[in-house]
Amino acid sequence: EIGDPKSFIAGTDSQGECGVPYSARFRMPFPADTGRPDKAWYSFQHGLLHIIQMSTEHDFRNGTEQHAWIEEALRSVDRSVTPWVVFTGHRPMYVNDDFDEPVGVMLRDNVEPLLVQYKVDVALWGHNHSYQRMCQLIRGSCVPGAPKHFTIGMAGFSLTGGTGDQPFMEYFNNTVWGFTRITATRTTFMLEFVPNGSSEAMDSFTLHH
Repeated sequence: EIGDPKSFIAGTDSQGECGVPYSARFRMPFPADTGRPDKAWYSFQHGLLHIIQMSTEHDFRNGTEQHAWIEEALRSVDRSVTPWVVFTGHRPMYVNDDFDEPVGVMLRDNVEPLLVQYKVDVALWGHNHSYQRMCQLIRGSCVPGAPKHFTIGMAGFSLTGGTGDQPFMEYFNNTVWGFTRITATRTTFMLEFVPNGSSEAMDSFTLHH
């Protein structure tokens, strides 16, 4: 549960302890009258976007509570109200380094089929402290119409090393802190990488419906 000092992901990185003070101060956005326990995964609508947030620190494999919730959240999206579906998680499904690859494999085996089945438009990930724009991906191959993946971990902590020479990488920057800016209409979805101290985008990509 939230606040457990152990992530279900084995290893020496984080182990979930950052969630202890966070979960003591903030509750996940479930309505109070649902009777649901406080979980680390949730979804919400914002304008024309339906945003689904999973927890990569809690078991998301096939047969788990979170996996079933992810599928139901994706299945229940009303595209006539929110034509764009954005899926988010902390540890990345695709990234430029080997450190996150074990988690990436689990995400690709257990979560990616749902993203493809329910036609998720964009997947946003963190953990790696860089900005990475990847192609539309299925099982590591660029496939037009598949979910578009971004790593957007460049908000302010020390930037991660590495290169962007993976075959699925379209744009890579690990030298500049910044943020992302999203502009959506019913037919277009634009994501921009904006560096700190500027309003001008260093990278942008637009999807069309």
